[in-house]
Amino acid sequence: MSEQQPQAEFRSDMVVTRVFDAPVEEVWRYWAEPERFARWWGPTGFGVAKADMDVRVGRKYLWCMTPPEGYLGPNPGNAGTFTEVVPGKLLRYVTQWSDDQGKALTADEAGMPDMPDDFSETVKFEALPDGRTIMTYIEHDLPVNLMFAYSWVGMWQSLDKMEAALKADRG
Repeated sequence: MSEQQPQAEFRSDMVVTRVFDAPVEEVWRYWAEPERFARWWGPTGFGVAKADMDVRVGRKYLWCMTPPEGYLGPNPGNAGTFTEVVPGKLLRYVTQWSDDQGKALTADEAGMPDMPDDFSETVKFEALPDGRTIMTYIEHDLPVNLMFAYSWVGMWQSLDKMEAALKADRG
């Protein structure tokens, strides 16, 4: 009888790229201003209970969503630190799972056992000559599993909400 070998975990960056019909300065504000951020963060049906953030290197953030009625899944917050900030160009930060007060949770405690306890994220902004913006969002080095897929879909839904908020603000 042969001994069963553990399977290696496949890891990858999760990348979502979106073109917004708005100048880079406007798109940036939806990441940098808590009141604008709260209008779009979270997948369809989720709201934002808390968006505390100071978008400067070394400063902290705490983002907590409110789930839709009847939602039975985990609903942890995200807390972390901004590690690189170039207004209108680049945002890097480290994320960890947290409670609604910012207390760190392990992925298991947060109900996300297939995810790492913390991970880094990057948001890049590129101005196009026609006044639009290419925004690229990256969650780095995640295990490729069902939660990876949920995260990808959730970010697309969040960016749909961001696009709607931008359009509403532009009239």
